[in-house]
Amino acid sequence: MAAAADFAGAAARYWLSVHPAMRRELRRWRARAAGVPDPELRRLALIAQSAKAGSVEGGAAFAAFAASPRRDVVLRALVIYQTAFDYLDLLAEQPSADQIGNGRRLHLALLAATDPRAGHIDYYAHHPRRADAGYLRAMVDACRAALGALPAHGLVLAPLRQASARIVAYQSYNHGDAAGSHRAFEVWGRRAARAHRARHSGDGLSWWELSAAAGSSMPVFALLAAAAEPALRAPEVAAIERVYHPRIGALNSLLDSLVDRHEDRAPRQNQLLGHYASTRHAVTRLRAIAVEAMRDTRDLPRAGGHRLILVALVCYYLHELGAAVTPAERAALAGAVGGLAGPTLLVFRARAAVAGLRRGQVMPSSVTR
Repeated sequence: MAAAADFAGAAARYWLSVHPAMRRELRRWRARAAGVPDPELRRLALIAQSAKAGSVEGGAAFAAFAASPRRDVVLRALVIYQTAFDYLDLLAEQPSADQIGNGRRLHLALLAATDPRAGHIDYYAHHPRRADAGYLRAMVDACRAALGALPAHGLVLAPLRQASARIVAYQSYNHGDAAGSHRAFEVWGRRAARAHRARHSGDGLSWWELSAAAGSSMPVFALLAAAAEPALRAPEVAAIERVYHPRIGALNSLLDSLVDRHEDRAPRQNQLLGHYASTRHAVTRLRAIAVEAMRDTRDLPRAGGHRLILVALVCYYLHELGAAVTPAERAALAGAVGGLAGPTLLVFRARAAVAGLRRGQVMPSSVTR
């Protein structure tokens, strides 16, 4: 009964409060993106806001669990951070003479976005294009202004920087080098995994699962939402860090990789799932990680909200996967997150049906090749 009540309350807050505010925030940044003078940067900025809308909605969902007086501020930080993340990811995919250096330099904007004291650098230093009329800097400034307005932001600054630094490292190597090799990713991933295990023994994750965790923005979302709580304390921040990194982060990135592989997207991107013996093996591991993550959420204050986030994460990707997984594999993943998977999947199907009814309009030519 408590889980059902949590689900109903979160759904009401999301649809009545969070979703409309998210749409307004996205309209602001879409208008800003449409004003980028360089046609290729403008195209990528607009694609990032359309083709990757699901990732922004996933981040916005955390705002449904923030106290209402600060919900809009949390939402602003969540939406802007993920919008910048998606834009930078697309930029880093584009060919560059220094692919790794370009990815790192671009993504340092995310590190600046989580540090109100940081100055700006030339994020486009290794990129062939740069005329964005201040679009990227504006996102960085707006995100850290929202962060600075949250009452407990001081408690989350250090872990936020750590989470963003992991993303910077991951995204530096994720699209390979100029020759298309991902050898540097594996060298970094194995080294980072050894360092993680030296501090946290016994988590049972492989090096590529730990590497996948580094690329997820889920820990950032959880910390931003927590910073809205004036009574937040350091032990709760530490607990959020433990629960969201590495397991929930790994689940996020690996499920996303499974969808990408099924849809043949991002051909330059590192294929994390290639390290598993088969899709069945990958699903078995993802189910085990999801079960452990659900167990871990019990250690958190306001655990019900974190469980709902995890259920929504798994169900979103199950919906996106469609027939890419067998009915048995689908049931295994859904079962890992409990009885709320059924009604959550129904919500995603209903949304898709509504979107299908609206999908008669042609995308603007500025967003398509």
